[in-house]
Amino acid sequence: MAGGKQKAGCTLGGCYALSVFTIFSVVMIFSLLGGTAGNVKINSSSLTDSGDLTGVKDVPDSLKPIFVAAAKKHNMSPAFLAAIFWKEHGRNFPTKGPWASSPAGANGPFQFIEKTWEGWSCKKTNNSNGVFETNPSKICGYGQDGDGDGKADVQNLTDAAFSAAEILGKNGAAPNITDLDKLRDSASRYNSGKPWSKGKYISETADYVPDVIKEYQKIIDQM
Repeated sequence: MAGGKQKAGCTLGGCYALSVFTIFSVVMIFSLLGGTAGNVKINSSSLTDSGDLTGVKDVPDSLKPIFVAAAKKHNMSPAFLAAIFWKEHGRNFPTKGPWASSPAGANGPFQFIEKTWEGWSCKKTNNSNGVFETNPSKICGYGQDGDGDGKADVQNLTDAAFSAAEILGKNGAAPNITDLDKLRDSASRYNSGKPWSKGKYISETADYVPDVIKEYQKIIDQM
């Protein structure tokens, strides 16, 4: 081994076998934690996120200005916001509703549950139609009026994108970082409410986070 001392009782072949086993173990552990050597760049300093989706072919043109504006307001990457949207829609980029809803009560283009959108201590101002559509001045949750029409509607793509960008930013994605550990934490908290150190043991989150990171890297490679 270059620069190291051979341990007593350890033959060269034995040390080599041990090294191979150690490397194999590390690779296997890394794979279990949500990545493979083929699709995750370990050195995040090699990532260059321009903050602009203009040249990205994967993201539909109608979605780009929404993601860029929302990400800019909350000082995070539009590529990461786009990757979250993509994963929330079964690895796809739909450009209009109706948006999916989940058995857990998540709604809209960025799949918010009511209490996250409204806030745990806020009174509903208009929910008679089953949509989390509220007066922004009354909201104490994450719901935002992204398009300036005077209401924060969870089914509105712009409102939901601005709201998702705030959550992701506060949970590690800001300021527009390319640190994959922090981005994993942000995606994990978005999906399960838990950091990646705990989220990786939740089956849905263990699938969700690596997919988001892989798509994020694919998008910024097109920038």
